[in-house]
Amino acid sequence: GNAHIAFTTSTHPSVMYGRFNGSAWTIEVVDGLGFNVGGRVDDTQLRLQVEANGTPHLLYVRALASNQLWYATKSGTTWTRERVDTDTSRVSGRIALALKPGTMVQPHVVYTWTAGSQDRLAVAVRASAWTVNAFSTTLTGASSYERLQGDAAFVGANLVFPFIASVAPSAALASWTTGTTAAFVGVPSPLVDTQDM
Repeated sequence: GNAHIAFTTSTHPSVMYGRFNGSAWTIEVVDGLGFNVGGRVDDTQLRLQVEANGTPHLLYVRALASNQLWYATKSGTTWTRERVDTDTSRVSGRIALALKPGTMVQPHVVYTWTAGSQDRLAVAVRASAWTVNAFSTTLTGASSYERLQGDAAFVGANLVFPFIASVAPSAALASWTTGTTAAFVGVPSPLVDTQDM
């Protein structure tokens, strides 16, 4: 069967994608310093999801003067690269990528952004273009921060993701369907609160 990997290189910071067809690997440059329209990439921020038909979807951060969140996908032999965040909702922390199941697979992104000096959550959805839903308020009433703390996944029609906050409960789950806020789901058990950001 086929296997897919995504990785970064640090000597010439790039996003790489590899596919194994059962007998050999094919490795490609997706984005990077001096490549196409790219720039230096953050070698700690990379996510990969693959559709059932083998189409890869990658999410990564370009480490420019101010970080930018980028998405890439491949159709045939062509890579398409798109910026996800905006200058007013710029990525500042962890990132997650999930594919909404259905006849038209739709990429969804969750990330941490900074509103003034406070970290908040955002969900971006790709239809014909990216729409960013930046949460200007917190789910828990935290006055300091709420930050993404892991991967995102679909449970039915809801996008579910873990986050940490500056108030109790300091680690929890959120569920998002549409708009600029999400539902506070609660604290799963057991859940380890690392607060390492």
